Amino acid sequence: MPTSEDTETIDDDLLTFVLPSDYLPGMDLPSKRVLKTQVIADLIAQSLLQVSNGTYCSAGTEWKNGMRSDVLYTPRLALQTTLPPILVEVQKKLSEAFIRRIILYCLNITNLYPNHPLPVVLIFCIDKCAPRNLLAKFQPCEEKPCLKYFPSAEWADKCYLVSNEAPNDDSPVLSPLHALSLFFSQQQPSLHSHSHPEDPTVKKLYELIKALCEEDETYEDNFRKTINDVCDTHNKLYNRINIAIRDIPGTSKACRIIDRALEYNSRLKRKFSMIDTDSESSLELPPNLPMSSQVPESSATRECEAAFIANYRKHLTGRMDWDDCLQRGHEEGIFKRYSTGNSLRANFGSKK
Repeated sequence: MPTSEDTETIDDDLLTFVLPSDYLPGMDLPSKRVLKTQVIADLIAQSLLQVSNGTYCSAGTEWKNGMRSDVLYTPRLALQTTLPPILVEVQKKLSEAFIRRIILYCLNITNLYPNHPLPVVLIFCIDKCAPRNLLAKFQPCEEKPCLKYFPSAEWADKCYLVSNEAPNDDSPVLSPLHALSLFFSQQQPSLHSHSHPEDPTVKKLYELIKALCEEDETYEDNFRKTINDVCDTHNKLYNRINIAIRDIPGTSKACRIIDRALEYNSRLKRKFSMIDTDSESSLELPPNLPMSSQVPESSATRECEAAFIANYRKHLTGRMDWDDCLQRGHEEGIFKRYSTGNSLRANFGSKK
């Protein structure tokens, strides 16, 4: 627990901030959101390869065989072919099946980046290793005590596993990778409940996830408000049409369609207002698609978006396809503030 001197150095908002139960470190969405920020990409790349900040950026992780890995970092500049891609995975339980997936991910990465060295893999395990003898296959890494590596000469340059155990000594400062691992594995909702609240990397991680959580909450609030406004407008228009044609002969079928549309709107509004829907209805609700919102732009968000576009351009053949770039970004949880390719181009189109 932090002492009175420690708490004086912690921002008051961060000291009292508590993450919601569905946004804890180590969970899929918040973990990916944290890992895709430029500050964490820099932290990992510098720790593994001793490169300067900004060398790596987040790249796409959806492969042609339908598989999708967690986070991939690639060199920002196309000419940096001597640097390996970095694959980062946050896994609840380390298993042999998971190692086989890692191998397939690496083969996909190697096919996509044939001019680069084999990828470097970094694994964060939230829980435990099963079976236990699998952990014995990871060998100690003398230069990085918090890491163990898996012999993987044929499919990766190195495959590292980061320790999820707190150190035995009372040192308040952890290595950056160890701090990141404990941040994920301890899954604490607040800084003061973490085992190392005074560690500068742990503090930075809670500042980061606090900002991301608040950004996502703002987006969701705007999303629900927009859905409510759209549904209310549609209801008014459908009711006007219903009144206008109700007494006209031969319009009974049109009236039934309007009634179904009104029902659909009501269900859609309930769904996105977090009210249970009527599961017996045959109407099919649309998927949760990203849309434009008034999410305030942060420097981390802008950097992440710019890095994604730069990486997209790097692998592009032909003219820039802003609609496709937007769609791929939405799949990765990026560009939440944009709903059309034109709006994305208006903000980033001048970048070459």
